[in-house]
Amino acid sequence: MRFSNLITLALTGLVAADLATIQGEFTKIQAAVTNLDNSINGLTSSTDPTTAINTLVSQSNAVTDALNSGTTTVSATDDLSLTDSITLLSSSNSLVSAVNTTVTDLENKKSIVDAANADGTVVTQLQQQKTASQAFIAAVVSKVPSAAQSIANNQAQAVVTDLNNGIVFFGGSASKRAARALRV
Repeated sequence: MRFSNLITLALTGLVAADLATIQGEFTKIQAAVTNLDNSINGLTSSTDPTTAINTLVSQSNAVTDALNSGTTTVSATDDLSLTDSITLLSSSNSLVSAVNTTVTDLENKKSIVDAANADGTVVTQLQQQKTASQAFIAAVVSKVPSAAQSIANNQAQAVVTDLNNGIVFFGGSASKRAARALRV
């Protein structure tokens, strides 16, 4: 086998490993979001409000931790090819859907949040997730070829929009840019 073929094989393995690494981070984040959503869906009007909020804060912190860890991991990977970026789109779409479902489910439990007098806590948690999501999005988008970065960024911003919607729903305020987007 020629040396150039070995280099090509080695580089191909690196790219695949980077795609797998980034997909792995999406999977970890989605698992944390799903755990949070399961906790939200487990809340009932007979749930002790303090216990409920403590559980949600713990699960929410796990989402933020997964996002922060994912940002660190993704930042250390090599850039993706256009083909790998397209492959990553399904992981991204799944996560966007999971976040949308989770925020909607949380909004449906507002009466329980109100009973615990925890609207402010929910807003703080959503703001932390939004900040961590923006960092994760920036890290992932930076690995996509420049020609596709705006598309990747626009697609990923659905997560930020969902989180902003939740922040506003529970009495917080979205950023000025997000508030404009919500009015459109």
